Amino acid sequence: LACANYHELKHRSGDDILHKLQAGNHDIYLIVFYHPNEGHQHLKSSNMHLVEKLESEFLHKNDIKDLYYAALDSTNPTYANLMNQLQIDVNDLVNSPALFIMEHGNGFIMTGPRAIAEMQMNLNELLDNRDKGY
Repeated sequence: LACANYHELKHRSGDDILHKLQAGNHDIYLIVFYHPNEGHQHLKSSNMHLVEKLESEFLHKNDIKDLYYAALDSTNPTYANLMNQLQIDVNDLVNSPALFIMEHGNGFIMTGPRAIAEMQMNLNELLDNRDKGY
């Protein structure tokens, strides 16, 4: 059993998450917004594969201080305001999940087949900025 090297982003609603993002702290937030595609097995499998790959090949293999993670079903109405504030359209997530990463007000949204690699590149920039005190 792999040991998680991150914190679960505890929340009751998207507004809870939004409040944490706006708190101005130096925690790192990594959120996956996915569409469950219940009626389309191929898209459902494809989208869940990206989530599983992120968790198994990145989260469980890296130890990043103060990283908070959540995978959110974008069709859940409790996340509508959060997604609106982050300018993420649920219709865009049908074909591919979106990864959102943020630290101290600086954030990036990545989609598509290179989303995990782009997230890692952006994370390195955020960590470098945090180390420099930005």
